[in-house]
Amino acid sequence: MIPILIICSVCSIAEPLVFDYTIDEMFETIESGKVLSHAVFPFPSNEEMKSGFSFTLTPGIFFGKINESVPRDRYSNPIDPSENFYVYEKTPPFMTMSFDLGNDVFKLHVDYPLKREYVLFHERNITNVPITVVDPFFSIDLNFPQNAYGVFDLENQYFVIGRCKLKWGDAEYPVALSDTSPYFDNFTYSFLGDKVHYTFHFVSINPVLTADEYASQTSVIPVNSDPTAPYFTKVKTLVGHRLDFFPLENLRLGIGELTMIGGKFPDLFTISPFIVYHNNFNEGYANSMGVFDFSWTPIPGLNFHGELALDDLVIKLTESDVKPTAFAFNIGVRKTVWTTLGNILIGAEYVKATDFVYNSFTPYLKFYNRITYLSNFPPSRNIVDYPIGFSYGPDSSLFSLKIDYYNEKITLELELFSLLKGPNTIHTEYGVQEQGETKRINGMSFSISYKGANVFFEGIGGKRRIGVVYRWAFK
Repeated sequence: MIPILIICSVCSIAEPLVFDYTIDEMFETIESGKVLSHAVFPFPSNEEMKSGFSFTLTPGIFFGKINESVPRDRYSNPIDPSENFYVYEKTPPFMTMSFDLGNDVFKLHVDYPLKREYVLFHERNITNVPITVVDPFFSIDLNFPQNAYGVFDLENQYFVIGRCKLKWGDAEYPVALSDTSPYFDNFTYSFLGDKVHYTFHFVSINPVLTADEYASQTSVIPVNSDPTAPYFTKVKTLVGHRLDFFPLENLRLGIGELTMIGGKFPDLFTISPFIVYHNNFNEGYANSMGVFDFSWTPIPGLNFHGELALDDLVIKLTESDVKPTAFAFNIGVRKTVWTTLGNILIGAEYVKATDFVYNSFTPYLKFYNRITYLSNFPPSRNIVDYPIGFSYGPDSSLFSLKIDYYNEKITLELELFSLLKGPNTIHTEYGVQEQGETKRINGMSFSISYKGANVFFEGIGGKRRIGVVYRWAFK
């Protein structure tokens, strides 16, 4: 997704899991001629963790507006967060209280963020402080925690259970399993061998449906469904597994699979960690997607990476022509530049998502993570559908150029991007081309961080936003 604000803490507070690599870790790995050691996030941190409470204060003030207001609603109109360019998700909470407990094997971590409610934030977002100058004078988001999990960290394997982000691959904009969502309610197991890593995910997704979606889920029978369709039990589950091979220290190859199961409780026929889901022909209640990716550093300082998420490929004389061709891919390159004043990491990435990728015949089989936001001021129940793959969903493409600079004192980040977004969305009727124009949206973001202070600017589609954030961390 569009880069999240880079905020350096005054004092480091260790967390049991790592959710992404830092700029200096990526620079040092590529500069040494290697590839990153993990392709699945999160994974256990090697930092020492102490039990107890900690908290951070991150007050911010913002000028300008990129996002639009969102309507008050009650489960009738799903919101696409990409239309507001994830401004709410990128803005840090005013304060976060954390609780940690554990030992060398088991660790528990819970965050309690204090932030503005979803609806009111989109109306007035000049600050992240959860108070307002109009009645009722406060607006505290009670939809927490968004980060609460337990970790069993063994010698060469780990288990995660709870609520946290997930991500596959090295890309800035993943197309299979991305960290666009604020969280996934998941169980994750990973085994870390010397040359091979294996990972399994079981994710529960909010099964609430709008009235129109319920009508579709209970009446539409997908092509090639078994005689007992349609399926409409109130449950939606995402399962995934993958293998990552490290044949050389400068090469990683990954292969995996994601399956959305909807309208039926999952069983071993649909979620066995060691089978190919697509070959089970679970017609009517499962939608599988194959995933292939790689990372290669042919020479020190230069890295190439790419990812393909393949849903359907129309080939004559096969049954696959009952569905449209649907896939998404990204291809990227990173180059390190060392200077006496600091290090520079330059990255470029191109992403393409076809018109019907992530889509399907029924709502429960579409690849999105539905999250409900409760707001009291004004009263509202909004459902927001976060793409599980590419941040901007189907019928879109993006080119991004990113430059990061850092030294011992300061961090700079610059991104220029161009987004092409067609009329099709994840909610488009499967196989039906929407009428409308393809829009080009150009933008840029820039941030500078020094100790706990962060100043940023972003301009997207002619709109601008400037902000100043300061972070104090206390243990």
